[in-house]
Amino acid sequence: MGTDPNASTAPGQIQELERKIADLERREVSRNKEQDFIREVLYWIDSLVVVIDTRGYIVNFNRASERLSGYTFAEVARQPFWDILLLPEERDGVKSTIKEVAYRELPRYFHNSWVTKDGRIREISWKNSVLRKDDGSIEYILCTGRDITEQKQAEATLRESEAKYRELVEHANSIIMRLNQEGKITFFNEYAQRFFGYSEEEIVGQHVIGTILPERDQAGCDSASMLANILEHPDKYAFNENENRLKNGEAVWISWTNKATCTAEGELIDILCIGNDITKRKQLEDQLRQAQKMEAIGTLTGGIAHDFNNILGIILGYTEIAQHRLSAEDPIRTILDEVKTASLRGRDVVSQLLSFSRKNEQKQSLIDIRPVIQESLKMLRSTLPANIEFQTSIPSENFTIEANSTQIHQILINLCTNAAQAMKESGGRLAVSLEQVDLKRKEIVFDTHLLPGDYIKLTVRDTGDGIDPKHMQRIFDPYFTTKEVGKGTGMGLSIALGIVKAHGGGIRSESRIGGGTTFEVFLPRVRQDARQETIHDKQALPSGTERILFVDDEKMLVDLNQARLHYLGYTVTSAVDPNQALELFQSDPGSFELVITDMTMPGMNGDRLSRHILDIREDIPIILCTGYSERISRESAKAAGLAGYLEKPVDMQTLAETVRGVLDTSKNQD
Repeated sequence: MGTDPNASTAPGQIQELERKIADLERREVSRNKEQDFIREVLYWIDSLVVVIDTRGYIVNFNRASERLSGYTFAEVARQPFWDILLLPEERDGVKSTIKEVAYRELPRYFHNSWVTKDGRIREISWKNSVLRKDDGSIEYILCTGRDITEQKQAEATLRESEAKYRELVEHANSIIMRLNQEGKITFFNEYAQRFFGYSEEEIVGQHVIGTILPERDQAGCDSASMLANILEHPDKYAFNENENRLKNGEAVWISWTNKATCTAEGELIDILCIGNDITKRKQLEDQLRQAQKMEAIGTLTGGIAHDFNNILGIILGYTEIAQHRLSAEDPIRTILDEVKTASLRGRDVVSQLLSFSRKNEQKQSLIDIRPVIQESLKMLRSTLPANIEFQTSIPSENFTIEANSTQIHQILINLCTNAAQAMKESGGRLAVSLEQVDLKRKEIVFDTHLLPGDYIKLTVRDTGDGIDPKHMQRIFDPYFTTKEVGKGTGMGLSIALGIVKAHGGGIRSESRIGGGTTFEVFLPRVRQDARQETIHDKQALPSGTERILFVDDEKMLVDLNQARLHYLGYTVTSAVDPNQALELFQSDPGSFELVITDMTMPGMNGDRLSRHILDIREDIPIILCTGYSERISRESAKAAGLAGYLEKPVDMQTLAETVRGVLDTSKNQD
């Protein structure tokens, strides 16, 4: 009986097949469960998840996508996502990318705009990946995204803010720069570039010292030490002022506000420096200090003027008395002439100093300028350093101008002092000359205010270092000086120019580095012989026999003027106390024909004494004498009813003429 050879194995094969089928079913169930789990996770995560097929149709749309877009999965399922979610202008590009994904790599990252169901536009950043079948072909495209609308808006706002900040910084009317921890400039705004004269290419990366900071400023301060302190202790230098340098070398003052940027550990990264030009303010402060010094000089001068003029008056008075008691041939008269000239010069110096504090106009008269120049040069010879050679050229003919001799003296002293300072180190030659010139209109290019005509030209020339051309336009500016601190006020040349202008003249200056400096002073010439200042002592002294009450708190001046008036023939009653003088006048008002009183006296000033006397007898002429007073002047004395006004020290001729003139005027009025 035959048998089937496979009969014994058939049941085993069936069992194996059944086992494999069961295993596949288990795997399918597990796979479905896994897919369900993944779909559930993707649905609930916060990131946007969109799955599309190769045609662009939506096959998955998670909860985050629904919430952002406003669409449910049911509304978008199996529809091309670009028709629902994209802006029209972006659709074609996305379609093209999806169609080519089979043979072209999909962009891993990109972003586009979503149009939500309610019409809002949202910016989305995507990360893409492909899901492949077992054969390697693309089945789906998985897109995970996040809403970056607020981020984009913030970035746009930041960019706009940065642009505005940069524009503000670049166009600010302030110097703005950054310094790194080495002191090098890392930022320099446009205003700073214009102000200092450096381009961005020239300055950025350069050290601040040697560019806008000098190694040492004009006061001698070391900039490196200052910068080291700023970099080490920036909090202590939140505000500071210091001298800086423009590219052309000009010194300027900047007020800085500094803000340090540091790491979390406190290490310095850089310093933001914002500066403003305060050069004019500093100049005004310097001018104020100089003005205060001048005011102090004026106050001091005013304080000593009364006593000093009294002393000069005593010297001058007794010198004149001695002269009048000597014969014209006596050789001692020559000595006394020198004493008198010195006394008059001292009087003029005090008057000149007072003019600065009171700003009074100085009296001008016709003088021969030569004696004034020669006297000034005589004084200068003894003060110049030995290494300076002195040369003069003063012609013998008469050089007449209308001027104040003390001010002419000051012009020459100021110019020669400047010249001597320019040669103090290496020595040189100082030349002073005087000549008459006829200025033509075409020659007056240095001062358009001058008129053509005859001038006296005073030239002061030195062989010193010369003046830098960049400073020549400013040498006559008040308080401008290139000297070290404490070695010049910057007033000498400005005062000289002011005096020359007041005399109707002008100054021409020339200089070159290493070639010395020349100043030419032009003063209008007067075509007549000058009247000498000492002419009074050659005229007859007016005299009289009237009775005079003389009042002064200085006993020596009382004795001097009593002797003078006695010499002139007058009867004099004197008093050193104003109250005593008032009692003398009250006791017999009709016995006096003139009262001469000092202004500044203890207990009662001269103007007050005069009012009391005029209250007693209103027709009595009174002459007021003063060495210095801010309370009264020639004009105010006249307005107060006083008959005469004398400034101390008073010479014999002036005293005699004033007394006689007042008495004669009073008699004529009677």
